[in-house]
Amino acid sequence: MNRKVVCYLKPTTLEYYLTVPPEVPHHLALNGFDFIYCEDLREFLKHLPEAEIVITADFKPEWLRTASKLRWVTTNAAGKERIAEAALLQQGIKVSFGRFHGEIMAETVIGMMLFAARGLGSAYRLQTKIQWPDRILHRQLWTLRDKTCLILGMGRIGSHIARLCKAFGMYIIGVKRNINGENADADKLITIESLPEYLPFMDHLVIVLPRDRSTDNLIGATELALMKPTVSIHNVGRGNCIDETALYEALKNRRIHFACLDVFQEEPLAMESPLRDLDNVLILPHISAFAPEYYLLYFKEFLDDFDEYIRD
Repeated sequence: MNRKVVCYLKPTTLEYYLTVPPEVPHHLALNGFDFIYCEDLREFLKHLPEAEIVITADFKPEWLRTASKLRWVTTNAAGKERIAEAALLQQGIKVSFGRFHGEIMAETVIGMMLFAARGLGSAYRLQTKIQWPDRILHRQLWTLRDKTCLILGMGRIGSHIARLCKAFGMYIIGVKRNINGENADADKLITIESLPEYLPFMDHLVIVLPRDRSTDNLIGATELALMKPTVSIHNVGRGNCIDETALYEALKNRRIHFACLDVFQEEPLAMESPLRDLDNVLILPHISAFAPEYYLLYFKEFLDDFDEYIRD
């Protein structure tokens, strides 16, 4: 009997042929694995007891009770909040998270920066209201070249963002928990403790932090007050990192220039959110890593990891 790889990505998963490249089941079969693709949770839980490898966007601790053959859980997600990593590791089960998101997210962040710095957001809003808003827009135009970008979360994704920013001639300050060693993508590395010292000098703040207690409201009224009025904030990490009430007040009173937000404290963002009333905010529905290549990139990564898994 062949070993089993059980795949369940999301309740709203795309059709199989748009999600799984044909080489995936073929490669698995050549190595003695059956590939089982589940359209819904009921089907996934039915096949879970047979699974040696699970590909999923979610894994709950209670599912371990029926997963006696499970040896590896792999997810396309970069964030860890939907995978019971601690419970899995305690049972000796390998856990791996998606590492491919940065190359897509970096393009989103550059788009955000240009949207804010080159007046694209303002021009788009004014095009049906003012015939020729050149005098308004002249006061809102900056280049990216020679500007300072502080990346809060200089991990794998942050490094991808830094590389594209460097191509525009930006100076990169990266924030990491551990700054021992070098990072070729940053001009300077600092720890989170030094953040207040550098906030007054940046032109763009990019947040790429995970959701945990240590990152709750990391950017609040105190931090926003340190920033210069021309700064733009771009959050593609998790929404818990920003105090949204403080951000609203800073944007409303023009104490900061612009915010491009892909993530929020509560998602989806309520239609009643006051952030929606502002003309210096871009709101995205948590899509900074989405692209037609998304699953192609993930499954390419999975096959590389799979080959390493079967060699061990």
